[in-house]
Amino acid sequence: MPLDRMRHLLSRSGHGDLTRLDDYQVRHAALRLVTSGASLHTVSDIRTVIGIFVESPFPDRIGLRQLFDRAIALLDFRVDTDKGLVYAGQYKTYLDIYKPPDSRLTEEIRAAAPLPAGAADKTTIAHTPGGRWLLPWNLPSLVGSQEESAIWARATGRFIDALKGEVQVLLPLAEFEEAMKGPWHPIYDTAGVKKVVYFLDGDWRRLLNPPKELFGIGIAKKLFGRNVVFRAKK
Repeated sequence: MPLDRMRHLLSRSGHGDLTRLDDYQVRHAALRLVTSGASLHTVSDIRTVIGIFVESPFPDRIGLRQLFDRAIALLDFRVDTDKGLVYAGQYKTYLDIYKPPDSRLTEEIRAAAPLPAGAADKTTIAHTPGGRWLLPWNLPSLVGSQEESAIWARATGRFIDALKGEVQVLLPLAEFEEAMKGPWHPIYDTAGVKKVVYFLDGDWRRLLNPPKELFGIGIAKKLFGRNVVFRAKK
């Protein structure tokens, strides 16, 4: 069945008579689609080509990475206004996209752990249409763990770039305290983001003399033109 779909895709992509091509030649023609990724207009097309790659006894990891990059450009990572939630690994990765992704990035996204009180109604990247499309793929096997992190880093960029309204960020103690000092972060420059709520993801008892407001309405600040609030739950 994948080869039948591949023949149909090749035909739609401008290839001529395919009736005389054997299965090997169809697979070889499929590989050429990777170098002209723009010809793959839907994620369904990309899934078809990935299926051909996966069936190969020696999958081309570089080609697969190109296919997943193309998919990320087409996938939908948007969430409703005021519903976006960013994990610590995503927050750290987005800080500098030219550095290797944070080591927590993929694990946090794949774990899909229950969200803490106060964040249960938020939407993570894993629950977007794009996240749901990516998660079933065994990326460590297909492209390697390092490339898997790079794929999720790019997806995270699209996810954060599309956020609107209030955004909640889960941070462990050390990073929560650092954020309270007010350093710049590119999330403040995201056009749709109007408010950032930092939520302590950890034991509040390790905080040094926390003000009572932290556990209620939160500590409000104005940072780089954005409304920012810091909160924790006992």
